[in-house]
Amino acid sequence: MPETSIARRILEAARRAGEETLAAERARQAEALRQGSDRIDAAMAARRVAAEKRLRESLQQAVSAFRLAEANRVRTERRKSLDGVVAGAWRKALEPAAYRAWIERTLSDHCRKGDEIVVAGSQRSQFEKDFAPLLAKHGVRLSDERGVFQAGFVAVRPGSGLRLNCSLDKAFAEALRATEIEVGRTLFAS
Repeated sequence: MPETSIARRILEAARRAGEETLAAERARQAEALRQGSDRIDAAMAARRVAAEKRLRESLQQAVSAFRLAEANRVRTERRKSLDGVVAGAWRKALEPAAYRAWIERTLSDHCRKGDEIVVAGSQRSQFEKDFAPLLAKHGVRLSDERGVFQAGFVAVRPGSGLRLNCSLDKAFAEALRATEIEVGRTLFAS
């Protein structure tokens, strides 16, 4: 029996050692699992934060792109509207009565007897026919030179080399430059 008691003690000690080893291994595995889970949770949280940041940035870029496109569209539409107003004003300036009055006033203000005027090729016949009495009244004659503008004339003082740009193009551009901002404010007042 003594051997049985010794064997029991050995078995009991082995069982306790096995249970302790098993408990220690379970604790080590539980700690490893907790640490692994914590690392995975931290990595997922970091990825989630990074993904949310990329999403916010992407959304902000999309919003910025939309705003830019919309601002460009609005600017384009405003420019079209302003260009339409300018084109309408140009057409009115070329209406026969208004254009004739402008030509007469400009001849009076800028030309002397003996001056020549250079006109656009497209308007030469109009000056030869419709404005011939005005030219005679002011003592100016048409030059053979053709102008590279749309309307009006360039006054040339023979022998002096003096050329004065009296084109409607120039007068219109100056008037537009002087009033474009005010016209825009009037058209697009909010």
